[in-house]
Amino acid sequence: MRPLTPLVLCALLAPDPALARDTRFGLAAGLLVPLELRVDGREPEAEPGPLLMITFDHNVDPVVDVGFFISAGSITAETRDEQVNLIEFGLGAHYRWSLGSGGLLRLGGGVGYRRLFADASLYDRVEGVAIDADAEYSHALGGGLVGQVEIGVLSQPWGGNGTTTVVFAPIPYLTVGAVF
Repeated sequence: MRPLTPLVLCALLAPDPALARDTRFGLAAGLLVPLELRVDGREPEAEPGPLLMITFDHNVDPVVDVGFFISAGSITAETRDEQVNLIEFGLGAHYRWSLGSGGLLRLGGGVGYRRLFADASLYDRVEGVAIDADAEYSHALGGGLVGQVEIGVLSQPWGGNGTTTVVFAPIPYLTVGAVF
């Protein structure tokens, strides 16, 4: 058996060329699962809803990337099952680890602006600070296509609409998508 030289070891651990891109455009869809929501000190019931995420990242270092994101989703809140829609955009950064065999793990987060829209006046026109964290696993599927699975949390420590204060603890989410 041939010993593992540094060159052979690097070849075995090198990421798939599809994962070694300098820029990444990601498109993913999934589910928001609210656990705690606060509106003027009350904790209304909230139920899961869909989430769509678009990301654009650029490598600034062999192990760090930075970029921007846009997320849109909805949850239902209150006992009347009112739909609360959200859109957010901001800047993010990730630390990357190559897992070899076509796998890549990214850990990071972002800070941005969030806006809520709803039929209910408590949630309508709410603006807030978005603070998010996530972990993503990407894997080359072949033919230049890269799949991704991401888990993370969306939080809003400050926000309101002038008459109501709306903040929420981290809301977990799970998305599945592709990187181009």
